Amino acid sequence: MDKCISSIDLSDLLEKARLLALRVRREVDAGLGGAYASRRRGSGLEFEELREFADGDDARAIHWPATLSQGRPFVKRYREEHELDMLICLDVSKSMTGTTSAWQTATEVAALLAGCASYGGDAVGLLMRSTATEAWLPPRRGERHLLRMIREIVGVQPVEYKTDLDGMLIAARNVLRRRSRVVVISDWLGDSSASALRALAFRHEVVVCHVLTDSVRRIPLVGWLETEDAETGERLLADWEDGETRREMTEKQDLASKELRMRSHGAKADYLVFDGHEPSVQTIRRWLAC
Repeated sequence: MDKCISSIDLSDLLEKARLLALRVRREVDAGLGGAYASRRRGSGLEFEELREFADGDDARAIHWPATLSQGRPFVKRYREEHELDMLICLDVSKSMTGTTSAWQTATEVAALLAGCASYGGDAVGLLMRSTATEAWLPPRRGERHLLRMIREIVGVQPVEYKTDLDGMLIAARNVLRRRSRVVVISDWLGDSSASALRALAFRHEVVVCHVLTDSVRRIPLVGWLETEDAETGERLLADWEDGETRREMTEKQDLASKELRMRSHGAKADYLVFDGHEPSVQTIRRWLAC
C-alpha cells in the first residue's frame, strides 16, 4: 500500500483544501444541495416547556407528576425537530490513510456531506479517530467553519495508526448533547460490535459509509503476490492466479460487507457503500433521493 499522508507543505495543504471546497460548492449548487434539503429531516420531538393547562390543550398532554405536586393541571409541550446537526466521524487509521484510493474517497465523501449540511443551514462537526481522537471540531454553521473542517481533513497527521471503531462510536455518542445525524466513514476493517452501533443509532440518525475501494476483485492476475496488512504489518503471500485463492478471499470480503449491511439495518442505520464502481457524488445523490 502506498502512503498518501506524509509531511504536507502548508501551501499545498491550503491549495488542496481550496480545490476540494470549490468542488463541494459546485456539486451542491448542481443539485446535491436540493436533494439534501428535500430529504426528510428532524423526525423526532424535543421538549419545549412545562406550563399550566389552558383551554384547547390536549388532555393526553397532561404531566401528572407536576399536576399532582402543584394541585392544578400542567401540560408538557414538545416541538418538532426541523433541523439536525451533522457530525462527520472519520476513521484515520493507517488502513484508511495509507491507501490512496480509500483516503481520496473518504475525504471526498466527508467533504460532500459536510458541504450539503453546511450550505443547507445545518451545523456540522468533525471527529477524526484512530485508537485516539486525532481531531475534534464541535458542530457549527457557516462556510468558514466548513473550510476549516476541510483543511483539518486534508492535513490530518494521525498519531496512532490502528482502528478502534467502537471507540469512535462511543466518542460520538459522548460528545453529542442533542439528536444529530452521525455519518461514520471507514473501511470497517477493525473489530466493531453491533451493540455500539445500536447504542449510537438509538439516540441519533446514523449513516454508515463503507469505503471498499481496495477490493480483492481488483487485484490483477499477476501470479504470486505479497501483501501487507497496513495496521498489523502481517504479510501474506498468495497466488492470485489460483482461482480457489481468489474465490476464498472474495467470499470473505463479501461476507464482511453483508454482515456490516445487516448490522446497520438491524440498528436502523442507513448503509452506503463506496466501492469505486460509480462516483461518490452519485452514491450520495441516490441515497438522498430515497
